[in-house]
Amino acid sequence: MHYTQANRAYWLTAIGLILLFFGCLVYLFLYTHKFNIGWIKYPVSLPLFQQVIYSLPSFLHVIVFTLLTLATYSHLNPSLIIRWCLFWGIINGLCEYIQRYDALPYKTILPDFVVRYFESGTFDHLDLIAIGLGVTLVLLFIPVLRNDS
Repeated sequence: MHYTQANRAYWLTAIGLILLFFGCLVYLFLYTHKFNIGWIKYPVSLPLFQQVIYSLPSFLHVIVFTLLTLATYSHLNPSLIIRWCLFWGIINGLCEYIQRYDALPYKTILPDFVVRYFESGTFDHLDLIAIGLGVTLVLLFIPVLRNDS
């Protein structure tokens, strides 16, 4: 099926924003204690899937940022898709990894609210796996995303 650039940009943006909204809802309900929202209660405990659910935002970040970035391009070839997907995967992975160490040089160059974000986060190996799975999913969709022919 052939799409025009406007249609492709529309759908990439729409899917990206829907996934971003879904990821925000998941994050909001999982980390209610960080936001002091009284009307949202702590989520129901799902011990079997709890770790998977907590890693879902990391999985979605790579997909969302890649789709939103690709929406700005008129021609999508596999090389461009791979570069942006890996870029966002690396950025997401670095943000996760920074949470592992408390004393890093980033504290002197970043605004206080960003430092507080990293200090309040927790490093999780499953988040890194989720990031890798998000990258893999986008790469599997290269035949659908590309329009270089």
